[in-house]
Amino acid sequence: MISLPFITLILLTGYCILDKKAPKQVDGYFPKFAIAFMVTFTILNEAIDLLYTILH
Repeated sequence: MISLPFITLILLTGYCILDKKAPKQVDGYFPKFAIAFMVTFTILNEAIDLLYTILH
């Protein structure tokens, strides 16, 4: 299973990217975090699916 620090790092990276790209669109901490979490979860999910497909 993927470690918690790794997930946290991805979330923070997503948050920082969003903060730089579209600071006007996402005002407030919680919306930014929620969007970053959704994006990260989707990317992570796709990556795991792809890895599973390749390995099996």
